[in-house]
Amino acid sequence: MTTIRAHGHPEIRATHSKTWELTPDAELTARATCVLGVRAVTEGGPLAGPVQLRISVGEHSVLVRAVGNPNWVPGGPAVIRRSSVRLANTLATDADLSAADLPRDLAARLTDPAAEITVEVSAVDDPGTLVLFHANGSSPRLCTELAAADTVIAEDAGARALIGRSTGEGGRTLVVATEDLPGRTVRHLLGDRTEVIGLPPGLAAAAASPSPAGIFLAEPARKPADALRAAPLDAKVVLRLAAEHADKVLAAARDRGARTLAVATEPYAESERPRWGEIGALALPDRGEFWLCLDPAATGGLDPLLHKLVTGLLAQGVPARSVAQSLAELPGFTRRTAYDAVQQLKDISS
Repeated sequence: MTTIRAHGHPEIRATHSKTWELTPDAELTARATCVLGVRAVTEGGPLAGPVQLRISVGEHSVLVRAVGNPNWVPGGPAVIRRSSVRLANTLATDADLSAADLPRDLAARLTDPAAEITVEVSAVDDPGTLVLFHANGSSPRLCTELAAADTVIAEDAGARALIGRSTGEGGRTLVVATEDLPGRTVRHLLGDRTEVIGLPPGLAAAAASPSPAGIFLAEPARKPADALRAAPLDAKVVLRLAAEHADKVLAAARDRGARTLAVATEPYAESERPRWGEIGALALPDRGEFWLCLDPAATGGLDPLLHKLVTGLLAQGVPARSVAQSLAELPGFTRRTAYDAVQQLKDISS
């Protein structure tokens, strides 16, 4: 548990609609509408995973649910955000209450300089987050994640030397690797509740995808949609793009036959929480730049030119069997692999 003790101040307003904060400073102005207490002193350190924060002032108290930020630096401000933005001063994110949401009788007590404010932060049960941690050695962040995990998996020999053998079952699962992520043993666990630590944004998005395919990094100098069209169909394609280009990239992805993708936003701390899901169902950022990892097309490994030719013939009404028979005559294909490739494209287009 982490405990923060602070004091009231006449200028406290508690009207901010997005955050609340405890500050170690002794003074503040009326502009600091998120501050709930001054002269804050912290006992304990950062927490990872779901947490609850109990704010107590005299006989008044309220419970806030949030997600702990293991990158928080104790001793400075402790900011609790409704958003998912993780900064060094952020104790927790995704909070269900802001300063403006607090009971007004509790908020009124905060203006008394003699009031003592206590915030107790404790971990609660995790619904099943999968945390992928790429480690180069022991670190405070790794220790925080180990303390929060219900299950720990050492993915390779380097990880086993670092943390010992795997333990636990269920709950919050921490996967530690010193080589590639996500690793073969946990790929089936990947989904929309995944965190990726220690990898840059593009690779974080790729690690969040359960596809076992290799990674193709798109050329940054090319237009994103053009780079995607030129990429191998059997690879996970990682590219960076501006929000205004998203529609063109998604259209190109659908033309390839891709059905799922992962997205990671910047800056670096934000990329720790990539999201994976179906194209069209997964919301993408509406501004700025971000990273996408588009999963392979279900094409049986056709290269872009063959893919375009086969889909064109099918669109013109040429029977799938006839297309497959012609494809089977090319080097590298059997009658079975040619039929499977054509049938997959037919299923996608139907």
